[in-house]
Amino acid sequence: SFGESDIYLNLSSLITADFAAGAVLITFGAILGRTSLVQLVGVVFFELMFYALNAMIVEEAYEALDIGGSMVIHSFGAYFGIACSLALGEKRSNGQTGVASTTKVNSTIAIVGTMFLWLFWPSFNGALATGDAQYRVVLNTVLSLAGSCVAAFLMSSHLRNGKLSMEDVQNATLAGGVAIGASANLMLHPWAALLVGSSAGALSTWGFANLSALLEDKLGVQDTCGVHNLHGMPGVLGGIVSSIAIAAGSSRYSDFAKSELYGDRSESEQAWYQILALFTTIAIALLGGYITGYLISFDFWEPLKGECYEDLATWEVEDDDEEEGEEDSEEEDRLPGAGAV
Repeated sequence: SFGESDIYLNLSSLITADFAAGAVLITFGAILGRTSLVQLVGVVFFELMFYALNAMIVEEAYEALDIGGSMVIHSFGAYFGIACSLALGEKRSNGQTGVASTTKVNSTIAIVGTMFLWLFWPSFNGALATGDAQYRVVLNTVLSLAGSCVAAFLMSSHLRNGKLSMEDVQNATLAGGVAIGASANLMLHPWAALLVGSSAGALSTWGFANLSALLEDKLGVQDTCGVHNLHGMPGVLGGIVSSIAIAAGSSRYSDFAKSELYGDRSESEQAWYQILALFTTIAIALLGGYITGYLISFDFWEPLKGECYEDLATWEVEDDDEEEGEEDSEEEDRLPGAGAV
């Protein structure tokens, strides 16, 4: 027999733990390069407390629908990271310098990760779904991802003077999977899923092209990987879409299906609970993130000093002179007649 204090390890609990880890991973994207390994451990310790509190309120008290975690995973992780980054910047600079940048090799490797995420996102959204709901999750997620992919390429070309940005392609093409998460198990028309994905892809691309620089210049918000654009705003959009889909979809469900989704609530009541869950998530994420950022800024956590966004602080890397020598040697080998006497 099991007591009340026993911890159950099963497939559902492992998936739920994976979702919590996903929220923390999203938060890391906002503060990566400006924090030490010890500080990141502190973020994990504090964030999981706030994450569990928010999940308990949203899922148990409000009984909000969020099968793919648009609100409790993506929006929470993004705004927690944004607040944490803001607190780190306000508390102290630690003499930190340096600018975040990437290389062609890094971008090429990252796009492979984007492809894997794009392919497996339906599995992520539908991991806890059962029966017919799982089929709906997969269909809605695939359509939404397709919409965001097309919109991201179109908007990137429009906003980047006719050229495509690798940053947009790596990120905004996934925004549809984020935005459809809260309503993926609902009965949506195909055009609705495509519209949600297209809107999320366009919004995310606009964020990378214009909003990130504006937030950093005006508010001092440093978002290393642009999690606000990929997870924050599309997650908010997903919460709003779930409210609209619930309020407008009363005729599509049987009485039994309605009771499975909403219990004794009406569609309008459940729709308002979706909005309440969204605001609660953002509030707890901002408050918890700011507190966490303040706490991990003290010297006890061995904050990162010196130049930011450099691997030398925590990793063994090849000497720059050696790398340049190898590149020059490779270039000589590629030249016509190289090596000839």
